[in-house]
Amino acid sequence: MNRFEQKIKELSVQEKSVELPDVVRERLDQTLQSLPVKKRKSPIMRTLLTGSTAAALLIGGTIAAGYVSPAMAETLKKVPVIGSVFETAGDYGLKTANKKGLTTAVNQEIQVSGGTFRVSEVLYDGNRLSVGFVYKSKDKLDIDKLFHHFSFGYNGKRSFSGMGLSGDPIDEHTFNGIFNLTPETKLPKEFTLNLFYTDKKASDNKEIKLDIPVKISSKKKVYTINKSKSAKDVTVTVKKVTFTDASTELIVETKHRDARDRFPSLQFMMIDDRGIIIQRLEQSGSSVRPDGNNVISHKLTFSPMKRIPRYVIVKPVDSSGVKVKLPIPYNKVKMDDLPTIEKPVILSQGKAGSLHINRVEFLPNKTVVHYQARGKEPFDHFHDLQLQDAAGKKYRPIKLPKVENPDTYSFVAEFTAWKKNEPLTFVTRELPLNIHRNDLAIKVPIQK
Repeated sequence: MNRFEQKIKELSVQEKSVELPDVVRERLDQTLQSLPVKKRKSPIMRTLLTGSTAAALLIGGTIAAGYVSPAMAETLKKVPVIGSVFETAGDYGLKTANKKGLTTAVNQEIQVSGGTFRVSEVLYDGNRLSVGFVYKSKDKLDIDKLFHHFSFGYNGKRSFSGMGLSGDPIDEHTFNGIFNLTPETKLPKEFTLNLFYTDKKASDNKEIKLDIPVKISSKKKVYTINKSKSAKDVTVTVKKVTFTDASTELIVETKHRDARDRFPSLQFMMIDDRGIIIQRLEQSGSSVRPDGNNVISHKLTFSPMKRIPRYVIVKPVDSSGVKVKLPIPYNKVKMDDLPTIEKPVILSQGKAGSLHINRVEFLPNKTVVHYQARGKEPFDHFHDLQLQDAAGKKYRPIKLPKVENPDTYSFVAEFTAWKKNEPLTFVTRELPLNIHRNDLAIKVPIQK
């Protein structure tokens, strides 16, 4: 965890949470910050979209450690469940893959301690491997504990170095979730994915195994690059870019000339030939130290592109030197009239940019807010949106906000039901901006 993440965490613990416990607030605060790389031969869990706690768990911003507030529980009961898990709880890439018919239905079920676990579908496009599931608990949800009971392998061998979890609660007892797996080695085009469930506290400590047939579902185009750029004591080499219908994969190598010195905590942005920033979904890595140098191989997964661009720009950003103003100021704007695209409600987020609210839907079971994120890192700060009532009570989204249109950085967030004539104030915070290493940015031509 870098200095920026630590300060955010410390602040989050100090703040009073209106709708959620501190553990969920911390994870929301850390959204879209990548985790530190793992050393070779010492694999650790890595999370999707966030540099988070050891549990590597992001649960739609609504539940963690078995907690759902009474207000949110009542709201969730009114939200209908429609479509596949990938469609309802997935990121833009999984939604795209589902719409194109690239996912495979599984519908295999096992009984686990305290509930039922059903694998609904799976996606393997050659880059990413995602498993959709529905967990129904007899008691209140405790996803943190459930997560640690699972491991994965293929063809009978445990061989996944990383596992991330995302998803949305449906009610107090049901969770739509997605496991995203990072294999240690290249996977074949067709294989059997093994899901292992073990409850060490159970009297029989019996392991349950579920075999899931997996077949690559998308054609991929691989471009070997090997283009480098150096600045100061760092060399960045773009090794490979792979495009599929469900994701974009980037392999980057960084070399720090003196491993004894502190080296920057680099994440990577990808920008297409139109200047559109592509959403980073996950980042993992492994390191070696030959000849006193620290060499890190980074594997990044981004959202799919609608077309293969003429070129992409790969730009490192460094969060290790970011200074955070404490306490982080809140910015609030009261809604006097319904916002429109022409006349949005604009919320400043300081150096990070701003949120532009352009439509609000007051529905019987929820309030839906449509908005755009503006700034140099729109996918890093879009989640920081709350509503506030006349009494000053703040409400966080009942689910993690979703991408509506990645090209325009448009998002949608769902909140508890709100009466149209009740006062409504939009709330966000002033957030810092990472250090953009333009001196290490590489323009990567894509030869079609």
